[in-house]
Amino acid sequence: MEWIDTPVLDGQYVRLEPLSPRHLTLVETIALEEQTWKYMANPILDRKDLETWAKQGWEQQEAHTMMPWVTFAKFPDGSEIIAGGTRFLDINLKDSSVEIGNSWITPPLRGTKVNAEAKYLQLKFAFETFGCRRVAFKAHGSNLRSHAAIKALGAKYEGTFRDHMLMPDGSFRDTAWFSILKSEWPEVKSGLERRLAAPLP
Repeated sequence: MEWIDTPVLDGQYVRLEPLSPRHLTLVETIALEEQTWKYMANPILDRKDLETWAKQGWEQQEAHTMMPWVTFAKFPDGSEIIAGGTRFLDINLKDSSVEIGNSWITPPLRGTKVNAEAKYLQLKFAFETFGCRRVAFKAHGSNLRSHAAIKALGAKYEGTFRDHMLMPDGSFRDTAWFSILKSEWPEVKSGLERRLAAPLP
């Protein structure tokens, strides 16, 4: 697996753009909401947090261990709005693996096809272009909504790391791990394509 510069990933419902300085003001309009970061170890609660989040993304991108994207939701009339963000984390070129994480969607767009298509685009890029053999996901042990969403993608539960990460309130969180392997991608891809083609409930 060889490094590829973070690409634009464009779909019917979303477009993922590589994080750039011009995105920060847009991100700030939707990110500073405590509930969005309830289960995350590094919340964005003010402009300083936002700048730290962005700097981390750019530094690790330069080190070829992260790909940070900003998510835009697209609508049939041609309009679009800022919707959230997502990243490839812990990129391991030697072992051909990545983690999809630090993913968040602004509350008004949860329950739409934005998250499903964002993950579809990331997985397709990971397995069909980047050369990954494994894509991992992790979630707070208590975030059952996130567990269900990850399983709905087709990922398999692998286990839970106990007291794995220090949280902002001083507690330690358990972390549940999931993954999709390259051999599983064709089936997962078909399932996601059916899901994206179906009408919303």
